[in-house]
Amino acid sequence: MNAIAGLFSKNWHFNIFFALLLLSAATLPFTTYLMLPIAMLMLLNWIIEWQWKNKWQHIIANKRGLALIIFTLICLTVIYGVTISYNKGHAKSYFDCYLWFFTAPIVMLPYVPTLLTKQRIRQTLGIFAAGTTIHILVLFCVALYRFILTGNHYFFFYGSFSLLYHPTYISMYATLAFYIVLYYLYNKRKALSTGLIIALTAVLALLFAGIICLSSKAAILVFGVLTILWFFYLLKTTKKRVIGGICLGIFALGLFLFMQKSDSYVLGRFHNTVKQLSQRHENPNSYNSTQIRLSTWKSSWEVAQNNLPWGVGTGDAIDELSLHAIQHNYKNLIGHRFNAHNQYLQNLLTTGIPGIIILLIYCFYPLVCGIKRHDILYSSFALILILNILVESMFEVRAGVDFIAITNVLLYLRSEPEHKLPMA
Repeated sequence: MNAIAGLFSKNWHFNIFFALLLLSAATLPFTTYLMLPIAMLMLLNWIIEWQWKNKWQHIIANKRGLALIIFTLICLTVIYGVTISYNKGHAKSYFDCYLWFFTAPIVMLPYVPTLLTKQRIRQTLGIFAAGTTIHILVLFCVALYRFILTGNHYFFFYGSFSLLYHPTYISMYATLAFYIVLYYLYNKRKALSTGLIIALTAVLALLFAGIICLSSKAAILVFGVLTILWFFYLLKTTKKRVIGGICLGIFALGLFLFMQKSDSYVLGRFHNTVKQLSQRHENPNSYNSTQIRLSTWKSSWEVAQNNLPWGVGTGDAIDELSLHAIQHNYKNLIGHRFNAHNQYLQNLLTTGIPGIIILLIYCFYPLVCGIKRHDILYSSFALILILNILVESMFEVRAGVDFIAITNVLLYLRSEPEHKLPMA
């Protein structure tokens, strides 16, 4: 107790931090405009709190040193990328974007478990899930209103359905929210009333419907992978969850059959993607979204190869890709200034071999921790991250960075085994 008192003699610093954390969890599903000032206020509160030595001692005592290094190491890619860039102005804009990658671990990891308790972490994740659910509900209400006015059912799909974010990002939020709710439903079932169980089941149905209507091909595939993972998890944990695992398996099978038989917008996107990929080459004259992505990947790989091992710089990537598109007559890329649409390629392109190594460590460390600690929720987050950045450069936009940075640290702390508090 003396150690805790010495570390945080004024709990009002923690209260400010936790209020800001809850605010970030509540607003993230709706807007990223508040996330930068929240991060700045949280960091300022952390600096004013002082107690540097005690904070570092607590990180070491609770074996969080490696996590702190890995979670903040990603910031070095920006510093390095700015250093080697010619376009310094554009490169420096990434400092704002990456602020949560620094703020989340540096502020959260020093707090002792008696302050940032697992219950408070669950509350934060619950607020995020609730915010995401409300977002999806609002999208359905708006789509229904527009459908009533026009009779056009395409307001329920993809870009016409997603109003505030690109469909891939809100689908990613909804996927994690779905499994947060599912985990809570199965692990706290005995403590829940019948009414709350019904309500949470309805939330799962709403989130699933939202993922389908958002029609992000990557998100639906990720959701399918996680469904298989959770099917075996529910079957393996206890016999009481066998029924839940079977129900989830039936649900996944039903989804597959629906996708096979339905003549829906979602199925059309999948059929078109399979057709384009089956050609085994990109068509630089096609403006189909899949062909544009294939052309972008090919162009990014070619530019990255020509600039190994150090990369072109964070500020120069889009300029280099635009020039390469003109030189090689990629008609579907000229004039659009696309990024790589793949974070692995993006890091290889901008910061070369060092950047891709740091990215791989950052992405796969949560998966290793989740597996080692037998934490299905942290493992699920890791797979959501690893798979989604295959088709989007999610570290290039706040909608990706803010979500990944905050939930990664929260789920890491949630998965921690119980540690004894450091003695005075």
